[in-house]
Amino acid sequence: MLMKMFGRITCKLAITACLLGGISDLFAQIPTTQRSIRRAQPTKFAEPKIGQQESILLIGNSYTYFNSMGLMLNAMLEKQGVSMKVGQQCIDAGQLQSHASNEETLARLTGQKWKFVVLQEQSDTPTADPEAMITAGKALCKKIRDAQGTPVLFVTWAKKETAENQNIAKEQQDNISTSYVKLAKETKARLAPVGPAWLLCNKKYPQYALHQEDGSHPTKLGSYLTACVLFRSITGKSPVGQPAKIIVGNATICNLPYEQARHLQQIAEEACKSFSPATILKKAEQKDKEASNSSQD
Repeated sequence: MLMKMFGRITCKLAITACLLGGISDLFAQIPTTQRSIRRAQPTKFAEPKIGQQESILLIGNSYTYFNSMGLMLNAMLEKQGVSMKVGQQCIDAGQLQSHASNEETLARLTGQKWKFVVLQEQSDTPTADPEAMITAGKALCKKIRDAQGTPVLFVTWAKKETAENQNIAKEQQDNISTSYVKLAKETKARLAPVGPAWLLCNKKYPQYALHQEDGSHPTKLGSYLTACVLFRSITGKSPVGQPAKIIVGNATICNLPYEQARHLQQIAEEACKSFSPATILKKAEQKDKEASNSSQD
């Protein structure tokens, strides 16, 4: 009797250990940045086949891979009948400088023919070290062009500010956009005005939470809006009419209320139409001139 009881206990302990081990292994696969934010989800991709011409590579960090944004974009392309598949190459907190010297990133760029390559800089670099961003961006854009691809610059968003400091958010976004516009001017890359779309959305629909609690990373709403802007910037087609619910395999990537999704689609379309690189450069030049005059006084 004692031997049977001991056997049952041993069996239960073994099963429990296996279950805990499996959960531990699964958790270990989630990047550290995602573990600290509850709503983040790891992204799984069915990568384009080698040699496939019509394909898109997303290069960036958690701003790109959170909430399976690439799968949202891929679903939007399929819905529109666009024969392009999405792949991604992300480094947690990675800068373009990190990617420009990363062997895996460089191998991805040269090992597959990408029609479009989306470049997303780390959130602080456009304002903290714009020269490093432009140097690395130019190097990556050259490699993309050499492989007969088209670079697309993912203009990131400003960090969340309190309601009393919306002017600060606008100034932050202008400064971020300026660095991307300058890089685009030197490389003739396309611009995807994701950040300006977020700013417009915060103005029109302040009840929509695009930032997570950390004030930096995107919620599913933020990632959906990002995918809409990238879709519009890459294809030139309006995102209005895209599905509010996206299912990939057995997983529901997002399931937004119809009206909410429609608003985000319209915001993406409006932001892409109204985004003016020339205006941004003019404002930056005027700001630099004022700063120069002030220092001489």
